[in-house]
Amino acid sequence: MKPTFAILFATTLLAAPALAQQSPAPAPAPAAGDVLVEIERDETIVPGLGISVDELEDMRIFGANGEEIGEIDDVLGDAAGQPSAVTLEVGGFLGMGEREVVIGLDEIEVIGLRLTLNRTREQIEALPEWAD
Repeated sequence: MKPTFAILFATTLLAAPALAQQSPAPAPAPAAGDVLVEIERDETIVPGLGISVDELEDMRIFGANGEEIGEIDDVLGDAAGQPSAVTLEVGGFLGMGEREVVIGLDEIEVIGLRLTLNRTREQIEALPEWAD
């Protein structure tokens, strides 16, 4: 009876990860020339993040080193309206001199209760400004 239990237990452990529900992968970063449209606030879940468009807007993003980089202004979608990128307000001081850049959703991770990027503030601030 012990060998049967051991086989059943081992099979269950090996199968468990396959049974776990996984969120869809985030959309790849938009390429130059892609048409991006602003997605209005709604309850659409953003692939790969498990957060609604409504919740994602106005959230702060941090670099991998824990430094605050900026705040999400808008969620952008591809031509089919699927979330694929965000605009991020960076730079400035006390609301003056801020500018917006575009970050693909595939670069954003949820770690703990924070949204993070594997880039520094300087790298993000060096990106071209988003002209909507």
